[in-house]
Amino acid sequence: MVSARMALVPALLLAAAVAALAWFTWRDRAEYARFKLLTETADRQRRYRAWLVTAFLLFFVGSLGVLGVTGRLAAVIREPTGFLRLTAALRRALPSHLVSPELLGGMVSGLAIAVVAITVLSVRRGPQVQAVQLGDINALLPRNGAETLWTLLLSINAGVSEELFFRLLLPLLFALAFGHVAIGFALAVVAFGLAHLYQGWVGVLATGLVGAVFTALYLWSGSLAVPIVLHVIIDLIGLVVRPTATRLLGRR
Repeated sequence: MVSARMALVPALLLAAAVAALAWFTWRDRAEYARFKLLTETADRQRRYRAWLVTAFLLFFVGSLGVLGVTGRLAAVIREPTGFLRLTAALRRALPSHLVSPELLGGMVSGLAIAVVAITVLSVRRGPQVQAVQLGDINALLPRNGAETLWTLLLSINAGVSEELFFRLLLPLLFALAFGHVAIGFALAVVAFGLAHLYQGWVGVLATGLVGAVFTALYLWSGSLAVPIVLHVIIDLIGLVVRPTATRLLGRR
């Protein structure tokens, strides 16, 4: 009876988190459709700002609040004990010496260089070379410096807040409520993909795959900082570096 009562609280919190996520996803999709019709930069900047505030409150503030209520706030900096078995299994399959921080840094740097190179080619050669883009995000790309500031803030917030919510909070609540850690992580990956429904189903699938990689990196490293940093960098490349390079090169 005591254990059942203890599991009820995280189950209720999980239901509330999923309901909030469903509301956010539905609202985000509708607002993005309206955002595509905006032509004035002031209107676009107001929408960027609204997205930033809403996502920050839901994913960051909400996650910390729920973690505090459950007494798991320390999980932000220290991997929960319930996750350690999966971490051990991943480290057996992929020993740490095979994936060093230097290698990860080199991969990310290579990705950034490749994106910039493709951008330069696409601007100089026109339609002959197109940058690879998975998902409907063209309208989201900034058109000037003021908008770029907002996409920069959105990228940072997404990397921190979404990783906190999808990589930690949802799997942890599921594990506390139902005792199945791996299933909790799998469902969180699915939820992460569906949260990007505004990008279309191609975007959902691509984001889901990226979410699976982030999950593996979190469990393998035992640190939430790893997927956070990678998430921020990827978003900065897509929402700041590439559109800025395109804009600047296009003026030449």
